[in-house]
Parts: sequence; structure tokens; C-alpha cells
Amino acid sequence: PIIIMRLKMRRFIHIACIGLLGISILSSCTENNGSLKDNEVLVQTNPTPVCFIIKDSNNNNLLDYNVDSNILNQDISILENGSEYAFPLQLCEYKPETDLGGLYIGSITVDNIQIPCLKYWSIHARPESENKQTHLLLNLGDGTSYEVDVDYYYQIDNNYNAIFHKQTWLNGELNSANSLVVTIIRE
Repeated sequence: PIIIMRLKMRRFIHIACIGLLGISILSSCTENNGSLKDNEVLVQTNPTPVCFIIKDSNNNNLLDYNVDSNILNQDISILENGSEYAFPLQLCEYKPETDLGGLYIGSITVDNIQIPCLKYWSIHARPESENKQTHLLLNLGDGTSYEVDVDYYYQIDNNYNAIFHKQTWLNGELNSANSLVVTIIRE
């Protein structure tokens, strides 16, 4: 009986040590490893496009190849905060894994309909404390230009979720709330 008791005791100690080792490993996984401070949240801020829909006064989309008065052959460029980014229009979708950003021909889905648009892929969300408007000057290549101001920032709520805020202004007037889509009507 004493030998059996000692074997049971050794087995108990062995299991207890394994349990303590497991608890130690799990608690070390939850400790702060130095990369984030307490209460910090990691927010993914990949580039997000500002989409420009450009129509004439008859509601024709001027970025549609099927519209005779389209502007697709014009030298379209964009200035961001005073620095020029004059990218040739590309007839393909932006691919984040291969492209660095710029101005592209693309489309956006509105009410389940694909609408041709320009996409400017250089805007990143900023924390609310660092929010400042991004100023864009869209030049359509025919002497016509439009000033667009973009607010794109995030706040962290009480549950540590990122809440993104988006607004655009066209020539000083609110153009879209809760969206980065700018609709331009050319007169």
C-alpha cells in the first residue's frame, strides 16, 4: 500500500507540474510583448480609393466609352496636397499587391449597377488625433479642375473597435457623407 501511495503521489506531482507549466505558457502568451501599449488597437489602414463619378448635365457618364462626349482621351491628372501625381489612366482595376497607388479607370457598384469612375488609390485612414483633410485637385485635362477635400479617419470605441469616418467636399460644399465617392456634374 505504501508503494502504491508513493506512485500515486509521484503521478499527482507530475500532473500538477505539467498543469503549472501549461498555465505559465498560456499566461506568457497574454502578456504584452512590447509591440503594443496597453489599450492600443491595431487598425488596418490599407489604401482606400476616392472614387470620382463624372457626369454631364444630361446625366451621361463621361467616363463611359459608350458615351460620345466621354473624356477618356484627355490628359487627366491629380494633385494631392500640392504634389502632382499625373498617372496615365489604366484600363484595369487597381491591384494592391502589384500597384503602388495612383489614378485609374475603374467602376463602382451603385444600386447593383456597375458605374465607370476614376479611382484615386492613395488615401489612408488616420487616427482621429492625427486627422487632417487631404486636399485633392482633379484636373480633367481640358482646363477644368475640381477641388476635393477628403476626411478619412477612425476613432476607437469603448470595445476597442475602429469606427471609420468618411466625408468629401467638392469645391467647398459637402458632396458625400459616410463615403469616399465624389459625384461631379459638369455644366
